[in-house]
Amino acid sequence: MVKQVRIGRDGKIVDADREVRTTKDGNKGGPDQVHWITLGGGAYTISFQNSPFQPGSQKIAVPGGAQTVSQSIGKYKYDVLDSRGAVVDDPDVIIDS
Repeated sequence: MVKQVRIGRDGKIVDADREVRTTKDGNKGGPDQVHWITLGGGAYTISFQNSPFQPGSQKIAVPGGAQTVSQSIGKYKYDVLDSRGAVVDDPDVIIDS
């Protein structure tokens, strides 16, 4: 299933999307994908120190494509960066199973 995470006009993740819960378990409909979209336009970068999609760090351009969860169960904090590289927000992607 694709989980959309909405970035508001101020660059912050919409409250309902601050913790996106995912699974990589095929028996539970996984592996899920996460897709960031902007509500007010603009370009952002999602920056993980420890990515739920690949080993190690990862930067994802927004708008861009969906990412498939593949790493260990856990909570993955990320930063939303604006066009200057400043941190605007710091929500989570959670892999439950």
